Amino acid sequence: MTEESPKEWADRTARYVRDSQETTFVDHVRGIRYSLIQQEDLDETSQVVAESFVHGNELCKCRGVTVEEYIEGALSECQMALADQLGFVAHDIESNQVVGVALAYTYTNAIRSAEEVDLVAESSESVAPIMDIILKLHYNLEKLESFDPNQAVMIDDIARIRDKRFAGKGIGYACFKILFEYIYRKGYSIIMGTSLHNYTKEWAALQGAVVVSSIKLDEYTFHGQKVFSSLLEKGYDSVCLHLKQDE
Repeated sequence: MTEESPKEWADRTARYVRDSQETTFVDHVRGIRYSLIQQEDLDETSQVVAESFVHGNELCKCRGVTVEEYIEGALSECQMALADQLGFVAHDIESNQVVGVALAYTYTNAIRSAEEVDLVAESSESVAPIMDIILKLHYNLEKLESFDPNQAVMIDDIARIRDKRFAGKGIGYACFKILFEYIYRKGYSIIMGTSLHNYTKEWAALQGAVVVSSIKLDEYTFHGQKVFSSLLEKGYDSVCLHLKQDE
């Protein structure tokens, strides 16, 4: 019998998630356990998120964001996911090390947090434009006819530890697929996410998500400066907000 690939395992498990009551899923072949985020996961998980995004996210790389600058924001995202019980963490079974994560939180929780703190003003010089452009993507979202803020969830971070021992195990994909179906299982009907890469935009479209907001990088300015103009040379043209409604 042919061994399941990481993608096949994740797809099969995801189909099971929505109709089950379980919150822990184990890939015995690759030795990875996926479970809901817990309080004791916060420090390690926020470190994985910060390191992944600083080194892998093009907006962060463009701005020269450091792990030290991003870690507080990563911790805040982990805490919101914990509060809403909408985050899945991957642990290496042998060591119990956090090796991957997918975070989401309710739209109402995110808006409440944004209203309590001026996220742009409180961010470092490097991070502030990133916070600003992401927040602007969500302007006028509630004016959409079919948008119910109480039914909406925002998928924020999907990350895998930067360690070659865990490469090729499909950890980020599995975290995302499990979380995606779990969100619907919890009764939410709208899932949102942002994208910069063209392949992410294409993949979102294949999943049935539609673009509800977009900001062109050659038009966006922060304090009068086109702070993301260098990304145009790499082939990036815009940041988009996608929305998928459960059928």
